Amino acid sequence: MSNLTCPCGATFSSVDQATKVETRCPKCGAVVASKTPPSLEFAIQASPTISIRNRHSPSAKDVRRATDGAVASFVLGFFAFCAPFLLGIPALFLGIWALGKRKLMPRSWGSYLATTGVVLSVINMLGVGLFVPAFTKVNEARLRTITLHKFDRIGSAVLAHYDHHKGLPPAKILNDEGTPLLSWRVAILPDLGEQSLFARFHMDEPWDSPNNLPLLDQMPEIYQPDGEPCGNQTRVQMFTGRHTVNGSRQTPTLGMDLKALGGGHVTIMFVEAGTPVPWTKPEDIVTGTGDLIHLRTYSNGFLATMCDGRTCLFPPSHFNAPTLWPYIDPRQIVFMTLPD
Repeated sequence: MSNLTCPCGATFSSVDQATKVETRCPKCGAVVASKTPPSLEFAIQASPTISIRNRHSPSAKDVRRATDGAVASFVLGFFAFCAPFLLGIPALFLGIWALGKRKLMPRSWGSYLATTGVVLSVINMLGVGLFVPAFTKVNEARLRTITLHKFDRIGSAVLAHYDHHKGLPPAKILNDEGTPLLSWRVAILPDLGEQSLFARFHMDEPWDSPNNLPLLDQMPEIYQPDGEPCGNQTRVQMFTGRHTVNGSRQTPTLGMDLKALGGGHVTIMFVEAGTPVPWTKPEDIVTGTGDLIHLRTYSNGFLATMCDGRTCLFPPSHFNAPTLWPYIDPRQIVFMTLPD
C-alpha cells in the first residue's frame, strides 16, 4: 500500500501495483499519480537478461585453461608414439577434461583439438598393446630364418671340411704341446669361401698373437649374430667337454671321425650360445650333465645344427641340461630321435 496526498489536502491510500499508478482523490475527484512501485524500479534497473549473463558468463581464466587443456591434449597425443603410456595417458585425461569444458571455449577448434588428442592417445596406446607384440613375433621369425640359413651354410662347411680331412674340425686347434691356438671357426674358413682370409692366419700361433690379433676385426658376416651386432664376437659355438663330439680327437688339428657316430644325425654339432666370444678364440660352451646350458633362445625354442648338417629348432622343453644332454653326448645317439 502507498499513501497519497491530493492537492486539495486530502490524504488517502493506494494499492502498490505496477498496473495501477494513478488514483482518483475520493474528496475532490482529482487524479493523483503515485510513485513508481519499488518492485517495478528493481525490474527496470536490473533486467533478467543482464542478471543471467553475469551469473553464467565464463571468466577469461576459465576460457584460457580449457583452451590450453585442448592444445596440450593434442600435442601430447601427437607425440605419444614416442612414449605411448607416458604421454598417451595424460593426453587422454586432458582431452576428456577439455571436452567437458567445450562450452567455455569460444572457438570450435578447441573441441577438435581435444578430440584429436584423445583419438591419437588411444591409437598409440593400443599400438603398444596390439601391434608391438605382433611386430616382435614377425621380427623374431625373420631373425630366426636368417640364422637358420647361416647355420645351414656353416654346417655344410663343417661337412666339407670332414670330406677333405676325414675328420671334424676340433673345437680347439692345438699345437704339439697341447696349447690351444685357434678356433674351429678359423679352420673352416676355406670351406666358407674365405680362402684369402684363412691364408693370412698363422696357424702355429695363438689367436691373440701379434700376427693373428689384427684379423679379429675381419670376422665374416656369417658368424655375426643377427639383430644384435656384437662387433668381433660370435654366438656360433660347439659343445666341449667330456662326452661331447669334441671330447675326443684324432690329432691336435683333427677332430672326431663321423664314422664313430652311428647316429650322427641326432648329435648336436653347434648352437647359438647365450654369451658371445671372440670368433678366432678357441672358446666354446663347456658343459656337463648337470650344468646349466646358456643358449640364445626364441619364443618357440632354439636353433642347433646336427652332425649331418641339418639345422633343427628345439622346443622350449629342451632348455634344461638333462633333457638336452642326450643330444650332446654321442654315446646316447642310437636311442634318441630329433624333436618334431
